[in-house]
Amino acid sequence: MKKILQRIKALLLALLLYNRGLSIATVAIGIAGLVIMAVVVAPAYMSPKSRMYTSSLGYGAMKRNLNLPFDVKSAEVKRKRVIIPYLGEGIVSGEPIRVPLIPLATITKVHVKEGDQVKKGELLLELEDTKARRNLAAAELALATVEAELKRVEGGSAFVLIAERPEQDKIELEAAKKELIVINDKLASLQDLIDKGIAPAFRIADMRKEKAAATARVESAELSIKRAESGVSQSLLIAQNAVEDARQNVEYRKVELEGHKIYAPRDGLISAVLVREGEFNQDLGKPAFLLTAGLWFEGFFDQAVLSRVKPGMKGSIFLEAFPGREFPATVAQIIPQVTFATGGPEINRPMRPRGTGAPEWAATFSVRFSLDNPGEATLGMTGNVKLIVDTEATVIHRNALLSIAAGRAIVIQEDEIDGQWLRIPIETGYIGHKWAEVKNGLKPGTFVLADGHRILREGDQIRSTVLEWSTGE
Repeated sequence: MKKILQRIKALLLALLLYNRGLSIATVAIGIAGLVIMAVVVAPAYMSPKSRMYTSSLGYGAMKRNLNLPFDVKSAEVKRKRVIIPYLGEGIVSGEPIRVPLIPLATITKVHVKEGDQVKKGELLLELEDTKARRNLAAAELALATVEAELKRVEGGSAFVLIAERPEQDKIELEAAKKELIVINDKLASLQDLIDKGIAPAFRIADMRKEKAAATARVESAELSIKRAESGVSQSLLIAQNAVEDARQNVEYRKVELEGHKIYAPRDGLISAVLVREGEFNQDLGKPAFLLTAGLWFEGFFDQAVLSRVKPGMKGSIFLEAFPGREFPATVAQIIPQVTFATGGPEINRPMRPRGTGAPEWAATFSVRFSLDNPGEATLGMTGNVKLIVDTEATVIHRNALLSIAAGRAIVIQEDEIDGQWLRIPIETGYIGHKWAEVKNGLKPGTFVLADGHRILREGDQIRSTVLEWSTGE
C-alpha cells in the first residue's frame, strides 16, 4: 500500500512538472476571479443603488429572507433662514388705450403710423371741420343777439316787456291820485252849494260817479306797479339765462371744433392705426388708434409663491432678445387672481413644470414689475424673471422627498421605536438641489430618512445613522 501511494505521488509530481505553464495560468485566473468578485461584483450586489440589489436574488432580498436590518441615514428637519429664488415667465406689457373718433366727418390727415412713439398732446389725426366752424360762427352770432336783448330788457325798451315798465306805471299812478284829489275837492264844493240851495242835488250823483272812476284808476295803477316790479326781475333772469345758454353753446361748438383734431392722451406707442385718410367716420366713438401707454414686465408665477411676493421686492428680468443681459426690476403690483396660464395663451391640458412625471395644471398668478431702466426693452418681448425671497422656512434634505407632485410629497420618518418607520405625506414649497421647503406635515427637530430608504418595503427593519447636511447650494 505504501508503495502504491509513493507511485501515485511520483506520477502527480511528474504531471505537474510536465504541465507547469497551465498550472500557473489556472492559479492566476482563480486569483483574478476572486479579486473581481471582491472589488466589482460584491459591492454592486450589496449597493442599494444597483439594479442587482433589488432583484429577487439580490442582496436586499437576501436580507429580507434573513430578517436583517437595512442600513439607512436620517437627516434632521431644520428651521432656518434661507434664500429662495423664484422663477417666472412673462412678457413686456403696457396699458392699452383706445383713442376714439367722435365727429362724423371725413379724415383728412393721419400724422402717425404703427410703431411710432408719441408724447401726450401730440397731434395724431385731423378731420374736415367746415361744418363745425359754421356751427361755431352761428353760435357766436346767437350769443351776440341775446346779449343785445339783455341790454334792451335792462333798459326797458323791449316791445315784449310793455307791461313791465314800473317807472311809467308810477307816473300814471301819481296822475290818477292827483285827479282823485281834484274830484274830492269838487265833490266837497258841490255838496256845500247843495246844502246852501244854490246848486241842484242831482249833480252830486254825477260827481260821485267820477270819483269812483278816479279811485279805480288809482287802484289799477297800483296793481300795474306791483305786476311790473315783479315781472322785471323775472324778465331780467330770463334774458340772463338766454345769454348763459348761448355762451354754453359757443363753448360746446368750440369743443366740437377741437374734436376734429385727435391728440395723444398719454405718452406711449402706437400699436395699431385703425383708420385711413379719405375715410368718412360714420360711427360715434369708433376707435382710431390703439395706444399702449406705460411699460412693465408681466411675470407669471406658480400660485404657491403668492404669499411670499410683496410690493417693493427686487427682481431681475432676462429677455430672450438680449441673452445674458439683466434688467433690474421692482414688484409694482400683485394681481392675486389665479389663472391656468403660463404667460402665453391659456392652456387646456396639464403640464409638468417640475419634471416630476406627474401631470400638473400650470396654475399661475401675475406680478407686475416696473423696469428700473427699460433701455431697449419694448412691448411684446418675452423672457423670464427671477425673484429672490429671504425668509425663514422649515427645510429637509432634498433626497428625502418621494413621489413629488402638485406641491405634495411623501417622506419616510423614523418611528419612536427603534427599527420602525412610516411614510407620511407633506406639503412642499420651493425645491432646490440640496434641500426642500416643508410647508406642512413635519416639525423641526424630527428626523426623516435621506439615504438608503428608497428600496424599503413594508415590514423591513432599519438601522439608522445621522446624516449631517446643510442648505448650502
